[in-house]
Amino acid sequence: MAEILEGYCRFDRQDVSNETPAMQSSLLTPMQFAQYLSVIYPLATELLSRDVAAEIRQPLKTYFERVGYVKRIVDIES
Repeated sequence: MAEILEGYCRFDRQDVSNETPAMQSSLLTPMQFAQYLSVIYPLATELLSRDVAAEIRQPLKTYFERVGYVKRIVDIES
């Protein structure tokens, strides 16, 4: 679960110098990320009502930060 959230939350293809070619091709652009919000968002919010391990909480936090950025609710610097 944590790996899925982490992979889904990658911002864009601009800073991929440390990634393998296979990983670079799997990174989501903001537009691609937004395309799947209607599917992932309800599942992510459901996780908030459960007692989840720390390795899930951090990617979940990153996911909601990314949602805020993509939907222009928060600035990337926030």
